[in-house]
Amino acid sequence: MKKEWLFPHACQKIGMVLSVLFGLGCLLWLFWWSDTLECWQGWDELFVIGLLVGLLLAAFSRERDEDEYMTRLRYESLVWAVLADSLFVVIATLTVYGPDYVYVLLVQLFLLLILYIVRFRIVLRRVRKEGGCEK
Repeated sequence: MKKEWLFPHACQKIGMVLSVLFGLGCLLWLFWWSDTLECWQGWDELFVIGLLVGLLLAAFSRERDEDEYMTRLRYESLVWAVLADSLFVVIATLTVYGPDYVYVLLVQLFLLLILYIVRFRIVLRRVRKEGGCEK
């Protein structure tokens, strides 16, 4: 019995929009709003959860022409993203100290999904440009 773990294709655009909006919200919160918006202290949690949901929807939504080759591209992109993210964590652990390391870990939480999305989209565009899913 084959289980399909991907979201419907319609969730892809929703995820991209949520990722951009909540990503901008995270950046604005981090650099400008953190000291000014004191009426409700849950803004940072809202932005982080929204960004995470958006990235998950964008990363794991089905393509219109989903097949075994897409599965292979997803697998290769995910492995590449995990390796690149691990290298980032190792380098950051060796170079960043003190309270700033918490920001590194926060970035690392989203970096894995961002690297996966970017790598998968680049490879997919290259494959479609070359004329299909045949190698």
